[in-house]
Amino acid sequence: MQSAAKQLKIAPTPQLGGAPLLDDIAYNLLAHEPERATGLGVDTGKYAPLRSQMEDQSRAGQNAYAATLRADLARVRAADTSGLDPATRTSFEVVESAYATALDGFALPYGDVAVGSWRNAPYVVIQNVGSYIDLPRFFDSTQPLNEAADAEAYLARLNSVPEVLAGELERMQVATDMGVIPPDFLLTKAVTQMKATLEDAMQGGSLVAPLAASDIGKDVAGQAAETVKTKIAPALEAQLAELFRQQKSATSVPGMAARPHGRMAMNITPGPCAPAPPPI
Repeated sequence: MQSAAKQLKIAPTPQLGGAPLLDDIAYNLLAHEPERATGLGVDTGKYAPLRSQMEDQSRAGQNAYAATLRADLARVRAADTSGLDPATRTSFEVVESAYATALDGFALPYGDVAVGSWRNAPYVVIQNVGSYIDLPRFFDSTQPLNEAADAEAYLARLNSVPEVLAGELERMQVATDMGVIPPDFLLTKAVTQMKATLEDAMQGGSLVAPLAASDIGKDVAGQAAETVKTKIAPALEAQLAELFRQQKSATSVPGMAARPHGRMAMNITPGPCAPAPPPI
């Protein structure tokens, strides 16, 4: 899966300052999280290709995301904000706080880092984290179905889901091999939920329902259902198998101090304010 950032050929423009620099940095972030662009309603115009793309959840994709944050954090820190209005200066400070905190998370060899959001997690897939939870909700409530192009974008994203799940699986397996095993009581919940998601996918289910219910998408609902049953369901099954592998060595000890590098994770201090995404 080619990342959205590569497809849009987004490149830093260091000469920008003030609000234009913040906008440039914001769209650099959204190129790595195109689903967020859809949620914000800014996947239009020259950014319309984002509506068909998904975040690259593989290790390489997450490393590329971290590299973008690192480069743009340097741009923020190098910017002269002395002549800017207070609101814009505050936006620079928020970006600096959010990006610095996120990069602390990316420095760990495992986990799921939420950039400018609240849901940082030590596990890529668990009872409250993972695409198996997020994507059915996303397709149902966020992915637009207002015109013919939206149905095509929906299908394009649906076809990318197996790679998204495979990217998560890669990171799950690395963590398992490292000894980063979730506690057994969380795995029990995650397995139950994953089984329900898998059973739904084997029937086509919730990932197809928005298309089937839409005048725009009903003609391609059958194609979407085939993708879900034959490609997405096996990818979910592979994640479930990894959760089963983790269960074999899980304990009831909940704290991160019991995990490899856990004390380093506990010593990461959040910034002075709750991080927020850069202004668009």
